[in-house]
Amino acid sequence: MALLALDMHAAEPAGTHELCQPAGVARNLRKARNARRLSQEALAFEAGADRTYVSALERGVYNATIVMVAKLAEALGVEPSELLQGGARPRARKRRSSL
Repeated sequence: MALLALDMHAAEPAGTHELCQPAGVARNLRKARNARRLSQEALAFEAGADRTYVSALERGVYNATIVMVAKLAEALGVEPSELLQGGARPRARKRRSSL
């Protein structure tokens, strides 16, 4: 079975995509893991991954494949969408001076 890694940024204007950002997944993954009082090692074991990979995901170093998001969500007892929502926070626009 071939695994596909999705390029969530393809064909989208810069700054418009707020779903599946590494920072958002990282934050949600860490929050869900800590809420269940699991170590990175325990979560990795349950999801069939390496502890260093889970650590890298939580730091936003890697983008998780959709398959890995599903495995992590199952190990955490949450829906995959819970890990994917609320990506990078939009930056405030600077107002231009009207002077």
